[in-house]
Amino acid sequence: MADLLLRLVDAAGWRSVLSMSPKALIDGFESGALRGERPEQDPRLESSFDSDLAGELLEWFDASDGLLDDAASPSDGHDMLSRLRAAAEDGRMSRPEAAEPLRLLADWASPGTWRVWEGRGLLYIEPLLDGDLAHAGELYRAEVWQRVGEVLAGQDESGYAEGVVLDWMQRRSDLGETLDDSEDPRIIPTMSAHDRAARTLHHAMERRRREGFVAFVGQEWAPADRWGQAEWNLGRIIDNGWPEVT
Repeated sequence: MADLLLRLVDAAGWRSVLSMSPKALIDGFESGALRGERPEQDPRLESSFDSDLAGELLEWFDASDGLLDDAASPSDGHDMLSRLRAAAEDGRMSRPEAAEPLRLLADWASPGTWRVWEGRGLLYIEPLLDGDLAHAGELYRAEVWQRVGEVLAGQDESGYAEGVVLDWMQRRSDLGETLDDSEDPRIIPTMSAHDRAARTLHHAMERRRREGFVAFVGQEWAPADRWGQAEWNLGRIIDNGWPEVT
């Protein structure tokens, strides 16, 4: 099963690297000059290593083999985002291909990511909603995360985590499964895992609320143009440019 990821992204930092030319980005990653531009990584969240991200971005540039050359149109800009949009528009790249460096650069501009098995995501999200979701795919809807943010803003971390664990216990009971750890030694480790995941989700959403990060949600193996919601969807940014909202 694929993982669901919620990545906090510093929109200003993300836009800053996208405003650079492809050559400047390549030089910056090869020399390590951009390392100091990355947000401080949050120890409570998952982070990608600088070297791994830089390597993925440089591999993408190598694979693009000059497809971002400035020959598309004299009216196009020379920054990274304009180059990607022009390449997608005239067919030099597919939409998912053009969105891939946007996804990687969003990771670069992120202080950390909350990750959970997609199926388990329902356990942390449904208690915050008015009803159950029809399927795991609804976890990627913008309206769902707007509601999650609104409800979590009124709850403390411990209270939310306790509610998640109690809801999980009730679900097990409704299915006729044991809650006795002497019968199932996985009960306590699983309970601890749910508590930890709920707390880190609350932490991530609280940082989003207080510090203005974009909450960038995507499925681990989904094409890059399907990452992000509403105006922050990467396919939409390739089609329409940078969102007007900040």
